[in-house]
Parts: sequence; structure tokens; C-alpha cells
Amino acid sequence: MTRRALLAFMTARVRPPITVRVNAMFDAGAHGNKGLTDAERATFWRYQTQAQQEFATSGIRFEFKITEGAFIRTQGYSVIPEKFLARDMINLFVSDFLGYDVDRDRTGGASIGPRGYDRYFKTYIGLQHATERTLPHEYSHHLSLDTATNPTLGHNFWADLRNDYWLWRQRQGAAIDEFRRCAKSPWAATSLQTRLPRAASIGI
Repeated sequence: MTRRALLAFMTARVRPPITVRVNAMFDAGAHGNKGLTDAERATFWRYQTQAQQEFATSGIRFEFKITEGAFIRTQGYSVIPEKFLARDMINLFVSDFLGYDVDRDRTGGASIGPRGYDRYFKTYIGLQHATERTLPHEYSHHLSLDTATNPTLGHNFWADLRNDYWLWRQRQGAAIDEFRRCAKSPWAATSLQTRLPRAASIGI
């Protein structure tokens, strides 16, 4: 057993696991409404596998619901029709390419929380620019409760640096308490025995 795996095992033994529910949507409007290719979906699941392995060190696991047919409606800004969204999950939209209003810096990802009449937690992944580090970074904004408030640009810059440092430490085998702040979020549960409706665990 590697040092990282041993630390993750020890962490899991002394802390109740936190289960994060994710509503995954694959962009049906990609490639001229043909949807994502099999290769693109495989790339996403590879990124998700990496994220799941990293956050296991902090006692965090993921359960997924797959919502088919989702797309982004462009009306001056990008909008996911509400019928595809779930309030008690992180709504993860995966596309080949994200609009400029979502991913201005072309990092391949963006995450937001409830704002005004929009009561949903969302993460966007654009596979054209995303890397294996993008998805853990976006999850970290939810887990550390960055998306639970309406942060300033300065706070966003600081949160990016801070979360990347925490992610680096986690990859070295350190459990990060700050990522467990999400335990009382509407999309999280703190017991493996808790039955989470409408979500299916992805064995990866």
C-alpha cells in the first residue's frame, strides 16, 4: 500500500465520509446537436476518476445522477434550462467548449452558487481547455463553500491560489479539513448509510 493510500485509509477510518451528490449533464447541443463524442465522455470520466481519488484522502466521495438531453441556451449569456437542474445536487455541465461569459480566462472550468432567483449550484467543464486538474479545482470551490457566498474578484483570486495549495497538499496525502466544510450543504450527506434519492453511485 502506498503512503497516499495508507493515509487515505486512516483518514476514512477516523472520520465519517461525506457524500457529494452530482447531477451530471453532457451537452446535447455540442458538435451541431450531435452531443459529446464517446472519446470526450471518456475524457471526462478520466478526470472524474482523478478527482474522486484525490478527494478520498479527505474522506469525500461522489454519487452521480446522469441527466440526458441538457444543453445551454444562449440569449446574450449562457443558461441551462431549469428542467435539467437539481437543487439538492451540484449541477455539473460538461461540454466541448464553454462560452466566453462562462469561461472568460479559458481555464476549462467555472463554478457558481445560488444568485438571486437562480437557486442552483453549478460547475461547467469545457473539455477543449480543461485538464485533469480542472475538475478537482472546480469541486474545491463548492467544498470549501466559496460558492455559498457572492465573492468579489479579489476573493476569487485568493480562493484560486488557496484551493490550489490545498489540492497540492491533498495530492501529497494530507486530509484537508477545509474541504469538509460542505458537510451541511444541501448536496452533501455525512453517512454512507444515508440513502440519497435519485442518485446512483459511479464505481470508479
